[in-house]
Amino acid sequence: MADIHCCYIFEFNTPNEQKYNLYFDESSMTITDKSFEGQTESSMQWAELEFNKCKHCPLSSEDNKYCPTARALGRVAHKFSNVKSFTETKVAVVTADRTYLKHTSTQDALQSIFGLIMATSGCPHLNFLKPMARFHLPFASLNETMVRILSFYFVKQYFNQNDNNNTTAKASTPFSLDSLSNAYDKVTIVNSHLIERLRSLGKGDADLNAVIILDSFASMLSYHASENFSEIQPFFKD
Repeated sequence: MADIHCCYIFEFNTPNEQKYNLYFDESSMTITDKSFEGQTESSMQWAELEFNKCKHCPLSSEDNKYCPTARALGRVAHKFSNVKSFTETKVAVVTADRTYLKHTSTQDALQSIFGLIMATSGCPHLNFLKPMARFHLPFASLNETMVRILSFYFVKQYFNQNDNNNTTAKASTPFSLDSLSNAYDKVTIVNSHLIERLRSLGKGDADLNAVIILDSFASMLSYHASENFSEIQPFFKD
């Protein structure tokens, strides 16, 4: 079974292009080691599991030397550790289906690639985002993200309800958003610890602010889930 491939290409004002090929296992939608080519262990101390470990992390350092999210971000995070947030860049996102192109700040571009990498890193608290990563939409706005989250959440509920082996899902309330809100509360904890890891890397702030923006998205999404996404309800009125 072939890997799913996505490529981010950053172009700056100077003749400087940076390309990141990302590969994902098609069956599990987990980022593969092929995406980490060129990454050395000596540069990954900041990614060790026990370094700023999340308080709700279920992983053991005996079985996992590295935090899966920090390890997956390592190559990109190191490259941008000394880049300022508002450095202008043109970024192309090339997938098998289409190419996306945007002129934006480095922090916004990193927010997009970081979100994709984090969702597919194998972190137990981020695994619920894998379906959205499979149908990745770079540079999505907050409203677009809310519609996507709600849609994906109920698609999952639909399949769970029709799974004869999933007794937990059949006993749950189909239109309750409690579990979604709780999931995003856990994401904010992951983000806060990841931010502390990134602070140790360099003097730039582009990669740091990219996670801060992702964290603000997660916090807003948790809030909107608790409010039943009432903000986007008018879009769906007959």
